Amino acid sequence: MPVFDKNLLVGNFKKSGVCLEIYEEAASTNDKAFELLNENPLCAAIAETQTSGRGRLGRKWQGASGESLFFSGGFVADKSTKLLSVPCRVAIL
Repeated sequence: MPVFDKNLLVGNFKKSGVCLEIYEEAASTNDKAFELLNENPLCAAIAETQTSGRGRLGRKWQGASGESLFFSGGFVADKSTKLLSVPCRVAIL
């Protein structure tokens, strides 16, 4: 049984102008988010399984389906945007 309704989630993100892609498996949601930024200035990538994720200090960030939900988001800032803290960036999404 799915943990969340993918169509509902994607639809709600789209209404707010955020590109969202959901993958059953991804090597890295961060890599997927960077790819999505080529098409949309505000995006998010979610994966049920991540196989080659990277955390801080070179730590592995991966897991099998049903263990975790992996999420990365990104936005392209223009020159007038000041640097934002991580909690502020998360709140924007």
